[in-house]
Amino acid sequence: MKKLTIIISLFGIIGIAVAQLPYPEITFTNITQTDALVTWTEVQGANGYTITWCESFVYPPLLEPFDVGTDTFFEIYNLQANYCYKVFVMPYNEEGMNDLGTGEVFCAIPYPAIASFFADDCTIKIDSYVTFTNSSIWADEYVWEFDGGVPNVTSQANPIVLYKEPGIYNVTLTAYNEIGYDKVTASGYIIVSQ
Repeated sequence: MKKLTIIISLFGIIGIAVAQLPYPEITFTNITQTDALVTWTEVQGANGYTITWCESFVYPPLLEPFDVGTDTFFEIYNLQANYCYKVFVMPYNEEGMNDLGTGEVFCAIPYPAIASFFADDCTIKIDSYVTFTNSSIWADEYVWEFDGGVPNVTSQANPIVLYKEPGIYNVTLTAYNEIGYDKVTASGYIIVSQ
């Protein structure tokens, strides 16, 4: 709600001025992959704050605002990883409470990458190609290592590898995201014969 100031003169009401508390600046810090600490700047003239949030494409928020009193922080738990949320912090005083305003968007940290792959053929003849399919999840960067293969190392998502010499070869895939990485090695995965 906004504070209304009525301007009166000898000739009656000549105007209405609308005053509103400023919105605080909001900062998000991840506690875990799906929990976040929300902090905000203190607003001059505020007696307290309420906070609410929703998925960024849902409006208005489905949650009733939480009154956090004079605290300038709040912990949000059990957010859905890989989702983005719009968070609203609304200062209030004896005159009322701010409207929702525009809020701030926060994206929950995704789960750690999980490396996984398979090949179209694991038993081949020399001078044959193998197509590797990357089935990793929650990953956005990759490094492959192919013992005996050409190329020997690549960052392509789904590489095609040539094997020129007979042997039994390992394949390693490391998958990365902003949390870290996961590495999987398939020992003796490719068998190349004459």
